[in-house]
Amino acid sequence: MTSIPGRPTYVTVWDDVEKQSDVNLATALLLAAFDRACEKAVVVSNDSDLLTPIRVARERFGIHVAVFSPAREKPNLALKAGASSFKELQGTISRPDEWKPKERTWKDQLAEFDSGSERI
Repeated sequence: MTSIPGRPTYVTVWDDVEKQSDVNLATALLLAAFDRACEKAVVVSNDSDLLTPIRVARERFGIHVAVFSPAREKPNLALKAGASSFKELQGTISRPDEWKPKERTWKDQLAEFDSGSERI
């Protein structure tokens, strides 16, 4: 990497942990709705990007969507209005260890990409 005096230095950082988690959650919610695989759904988030899929699941498919918002953030009022029910969570929220992503090196990622199994 070459830096130019007086100019900021930029580097590319690859960190795929939690990438597209809102897209994955929205997709899972809508697929369950399309397939009529559930009558109720629980979303743990305060991300307004999920408002449209929550509304679609509720209004088009009649699914009760309960949203639980992490207390460390101000509740998203639009998300609260779009949900069937809404609750602010207290305390620490964490996923089980078996749900946590495996640490992958750049070499692992490159090998997965070369094999065609890389998540894009």
